[in-house]
Amino acid sequence: MNSNIVWLASYPKSGNTWFRCFLTALQSEDFSFDELITSGIFSSKSIINRNLDLDIDEVPLEKIDEYRRIALRYFNSTLTEPTFIKVHDACIPSAYDKQRNIPQDITLATIYLVRDPRDVAISYANHNGSSIADSVYKSICNEKGAMVKKNRGQGQLYQPLLTWQQHYFSWKNQVDLNVHVVRYEDMLHHPLATFTAAVQHIGLPYLEKEIAKAIEITAFDRLKEKEEKEDFREKPSSERPFFYKGKTGNWKTMLKKEEIEAIERVNYEAMKELGYL
Repeated sequence: MNSNIVWLASYPKSGNTWFRCFLTALQSEDFSFDELITSGIFSSKSIINRNLDLDIDEVPLEKIDEYRRIALRYFNSTLTEPTFIKVHDACIPSAYDKQRNIPQDITLATIYLVRDPRDVAISYANHNGSSIADSVYKSICNEKGAMVKKNRGQGQLYQPLLTWQQHYFSWKNQVDLNVHVVRYEDMLHHPLATFTAAVQHIGLPYLEKEIAKAIEITAFDRLKEKEEKEDFREKPSSERPFFYKGKTGNWKTMLKKEEIEAIERVNYEAMKELGYL
């Protein structure tokens, strides 16, 4: 069986959607928010339902992870070229059968997008319509941090995040998933080198001039402008922009001293490794 799936993995609000916009522009020379090239998100119930022709809400909870792996393997068998799936889940073993949630045998490559957690705290709070304190203490510094905390009654499944550091290491340390780490800050300040390296890692056959054009089309300011003109189904609220500020270092003026200290204490090792400290 050929491995055709490229995981676009990240802690929330770390540049995943921006990277997907870039890939879409690269392949089509333009893009619409409703035509992003990804085949959904890993946590979506529809991935299981449409590939196995069942209703996952009728499956016992202890079987959900197994059924998802079966559905993904079937989906991969239908593919003839690299296909992208967005993932916010930490890369960890199932609580039920102890098998890793991300199968190696269908994985072509992984792009792991990462951002300074102090800036993530601000962007994630805006995305959720919550306080920055909630973002810091309930998510980034919380070993039980998660999105969509129930498997029933919603369109997506439970998504374990863990702490920001645990999330990063859960992916970065998977030697068999062909992981390439992309820092949000490098996408912003060194776009050509950063996007080119990611494209080459995936094995996509694009020239530098084509990559440069896609970067220009999806510059952060242009994404904000496009969001104002188009409906975007991933937008959490009509009152809050998805593409928030697109800058680095906002934490210096927006986080409280104790919030900064908590993030740096809990996530010190990964922040040091990535050059954030």
